Formats: sequence, structure tokens, C-alpha cells
Amino acid sequence: MRVLGIDPGYAIVGWGVLDYAGNRFAPVDFGAVCTDAGVPFEQRLDEVYTGIREVIERTQPEVLAIEKLFYQHNQTTVIGVAEARGVILLAAAAISGVLAVLENDSFADVIIILAVVLINAVLGVYQESKAEKAIEALQDMAAATSKVVRDGKMSSILSKDLVVGDIICLEAGDAVPADARILESASLKAEEAALTGESVPVTKLIDQIFLADGERDVPLGDRKNMVYMGSTIVYGRAVAVVTATGMDTERGVYVISVNALGSVLRDYIRPNDVILELGGKTVNNLADLQKAVQETDLKQPQTMVIFRSQKENKLTLPGNLLK
Repeated sequence: MRVLGIDPGYAIVGWGVLDYAGNRFAPVDFGAVCTDAGVPFEQRLDEVYTGIREVIERTQPEVLAIEKLFYQHNQTTVIGVAEARGVILLAAAAISGVLAVLENDSFADVIIILAVVLINAVLGVYQESKAEKAIEALQDMAAATSKVVRDGKMSSILSKDLVVGDIICLEAGDAVPADARILESASLKAEEAALTGESVPVTKLIDQIFLADGERDVPLGDRKNMVYMGSTIVYGRAVAVVTATGMDTERGVYVISVNALGSVLRDYIRPNDVILELGGKTVNNLADLQKAVQETDLKQPQTMVIFRSQKENKLTLPGNLLK
């Protein structure tokens, strides 16, 4: 009896053929079908199908053994490997169908394999849908909230729902959700390292700031009566009025949703992230981000600097991810 064993995957599909007679195993052949990470996923699946079909036609196995798919934390990898496993089964079904016609044999094997592929596809769609709903639920649970005074009452709302003119309450440990002018302050200090590069917490005041002679604007680091999105309150408390939100803030581009970016990017960018740099280019606003995307070779791996969890994080984006 000749057995073809396969370790499924969409990057590398390992295979080995051996003959089994009595209590003896004799190796026949082995190898791997490799796909290029730089090509579309559908093309990679087609390459897996073609490669495995060629192996089956050449070695003529009587039994096909596919390694069981063990569940992983990365949903994208699990689904990708499951789809590659389905393609391998389709290759086996195609060969079985051809042999059944040539030898005037039963199509039972073909029907069984196709039934397995169909069940695998249905379960894959169900698992993918379930995983996406779970991710969305977790994102909602982790969404940043802010304490805001509206109609004379304090309430907690999603930070992304803040609008210019809202009165927000800040205290130690809070991430500043928007640019705001301080109205009341009690020993307030803010960490603005991500914004100005200043490593020491800055003492904030409510006093009006005047322009010096010859100046047209107050430097960002000298605006003691302002707090900015991306900074953190490390001491004291304050009441402030929102002056800018989202992409209108002083630095970075605020990520509201990643749904439009595709499921793959969810492993890298999350709602409430602030994009500060892409491909070595500083991002202060949406125009800067658009320019960085146009001038950066996104077919090659690139770095992206974001502000997340009260600190700057450098991410490495693989090539072809943002095509």
C-alpha cells in the first residue's frame, strides 16, 4: 500500500510518500510545495492545488493522510491553512474522479472527498464569521471612553463621539481623548513625550498665554493651558473644553475604525490608535498620511509608529499588505 502524507499550509506544504507492506515502511519520495508571500492568496492556493495534484499523478498513492489542523490564536492563519487543506482535498478528488472514469470504478471516493470539502468550507465560513464578531465585540469592550458634561450632567461616552465644545473631565491615569483648552486645573501634570519629545511631565495652567514680540504662534511645548490627544494625565485633575478631535488634532491621525482596512490589518492597527509615522515620514494630519502613503513603497516591508496604551510603538508592516 502506498501512502501520501501531507502537512498542509499556504506558505509551505510538506509531503512524503512511502510504501507499506507487512510491518515494513519504505520511503519513496518527499518534498514541499512552496508559495511566494508576495502574490495574491488565491494564486497561492492555486499553486498548492497544482503542486499537490502533480505529486498525486506522479506517485499514484492509494491512501492520502493529511495532518490534523491544530487550533491557533491567530484566526487568519487558521483560516488560511484550512483553505489550503480544502484545496489539497480537491486535488485528491480530481485525481480520484479521473481514475474512476478510466478504470470504470465507483465514484464513492470522489463523493466522500467532495462531501468533506463542502463540510470544511461551511465550517470555515462559520468560524470566520464567528471570529470576526468576537473581534468586533472585543474592540467595543476595549473602546476608549471619556467623562463629559452635557446638559449639566456628567456621563461617560465613547471618545470617538466627542465633538468640539464638549466639556471633558480629566484625572490622573486618563489618556487625553482630544485637544482641549483647560478651564479648571488642580495640580495638573501631563506626559507629552509622544507629542513634543519632552520626557518630564508638564505642569498645566489655566492662565492665558500671550505671543512674544515677533512670534506668530506659540510653540506647541509652551502651550501650558492646553492638553492634546495622545498625551496622558499623570497627576491632578482638570476640566477642559474640546477644541479639536480626530484628524484635526495637533499630531497624528486618529484611527476610528479598521473595518475598511481589511481583516489582515487588524493584527497591526486598532481603533483608538494614533498614527504618528509611516515609512520614516512624520504624520501630523490626514494630508501627511496621504502623502506618506503615496511616497512610500508599500510593496516592501515598512515601519509604522503609532501611539497606543500611553506609549509609542513601532510596528513592522509586511510587504504588499497595504496594496
